[in-house]
Amino acid sequence: MDSLYQAHILEHYKHPHHKQVMNDADLMHRGKNVSCGDDLTWYIKWEEGNIKKVSEASFDGYGCAISQAAASLLSDKLRGMTEEEIKSLTREDMLALLHVDIGPMREKCAMLALNTLKEMI
Repeated sequence: MDSLYQAHILEHYKHPHHKQVMNDADLMHRGKNVSCGDDLTWYIKWEEGNIKKVSEASFDGYGCAISQAAASLLSDKLRGMTEEEIKSLTREDMLALLHVDIGPMREKCAMLALNTLKEMI
């Protein structure tokens, strides 16, 4: 792993963005990576209006640096996104956010945030 991008992952792991329980969320969903024990819960609040757009997104949970950094990076991206835009997010979008090559053994960790989000929507 390139040291610059490793620092990027570690920074999000140590100082995650939007990591908090949202008690008044419109949606909440918990996901778990059974192969390693990573655990993540998403919270979404929608803006009022004709088109559903994310007004707030947060997550809570625990896991390895890659899973927690992925959730932090994805939480930054979600604000203002529509339901359809979230549904169209791909594995490649998630890997682009992480900026690192993820080996097969860590792929489930990297995709936990995206997979849990898509299960919820």
